[in-house]
Amino acid sequence: KTQEKSDNKSQSNSQANTEVAVVEGINVYLIQVGSFDNDQKIKDVKSKLEENKIPNSTVEIDKVNKLQAYVSFKESDIRNKLESTKQIFNDAFLTKLEIPVLSLEYTDEYSYIKSISDNLNSLLKTYINENRDNLDSTKYKAILSEREDIIDKLENEVNKIDYNELEYFKTNLLSYTSQIRNNISNYGDTIDTSNEYKYESLLISSIQEYYEFINKIKTA
Repeated sequence: KTQEKSDNKSQSNSQANTEVAVVEGINVYLIQVGSFDNDQKIKDVKSKLEENKIPNSTVEIDKVNKLQAYVSFKESDIRNKLESTKQIFNDAFLTKLEIPVLSLEYTDEYSYIKSISDNLNSLLKTYINENRDNLDSTKYKAILSEREDIIDKLENEVNKIDYNELEYFKTNLLSYTSQIRNNISNYGDTIDTSNEYKYESLLISSIQEYYEFINKIKTA
């Protein structure tokens, strides 16, 4: 009986120590230029967008590749760009990516889960709070450096995950951080202030990839 009481007390303490780490949800607005199942068509349309210095990136939604342009956390910002975009692509329309909240339960034993959520929130804030007005190469490099620092911290915590229940989460999160590193390495040394649209393309891509990551986790 004493042992039973002890076990019950231990179980109760374990439950009492369960906490929830929350990664904030965000909504972003973009202009959707088209939906394509043909890689060559995407390449052709992207070339036309870039000729006009329109930032763009592709996201897969419901197994369809959607080419999207511009990005903002304010609907009015994107509406202001819609008319000029429709002059080039008359089927373009405003769309919204709704990225849901991610909640992760953890106990004291796995407190690094809280660090993971904190670092994901920090990474999102480098997208949300940044001011792209009057961007120069020094500011740009500082933003990318900040993202790389966050990713270093994030991967360090993610690699501590050692139980099956979060293996899928771990694999997909590391895939996401790898994509962000590739984005930075692909664009970081080539973007200058005369090609600011490429910088915004990098931003669109990073947000879209986060959207894909969260939805994989949510539907697993």
